Amino acid sequence: ALRNLLDVLEGKRRVEGKLRQSFQQLWDARRSSLASAAVGRRDAIVDIAWPVEPTYGISAVFDDPEYESYFGIPHQAVDIPALQGTVITAATDGVIEEVIDNGLGYSWIKLKHSGFSTLYGHVSDTLVSVGDTVLKGDPIALSGGMPGTKGAGHLSTGPHVHFEVITGDGPVNPLLYLPAAGVTVR
Repeated sequence: ALRNLLDVLEGKRRVEGKLRQSFQQLWDARRSSLASAAVGRRDAIVDIAWPVEPTYGISAVFDDPEYESYFGIPHQAVDIPALQGTVITAATDGVIEEVIDNGLGYSWIKLKHSGFSTLYGHVSDTLVSVGDTVLKGDPIALSGGMPGTKGAGHLSTGPHVHFEVITGDGPVNPLLYLPAAGVTVR
């Protein structure tokens, strides 16, 4: 009985450590977003495209109350379900500002645009490097999010792309700037 109790306590300690690690990675991405907002223009004109087609809809919206209730943190992005390994494209022209690979933890890419930034989370593989200039629609990464896989982190519930838009006002709802699903803007 004592051995079983010790095994349970050790398992609990490992899970708590993974949760702490996941929250730290999310906070690092949030800190990066807020740093972008501090230097972004408040009057930025945000002209963006979908980083992946929303074929399967949206699984979590900006400031989603169910997300916050489940995970205990606000969701300042949209989650776009996509098959594991789907090509993620640049939402608009920009420069790769950060490429964060946390192995099995939460991984992301941040692009700097004219007056705002975009952040792409749950990246399983990157196709760009810091400093690269990309054009709207250029491949930048492969999607992830499948629990237990590279880039997913320990809080993901399935394969998707976490997509943030950050202006001088901080994170804003990407759905205010994305074209209607299925409509191509050139």
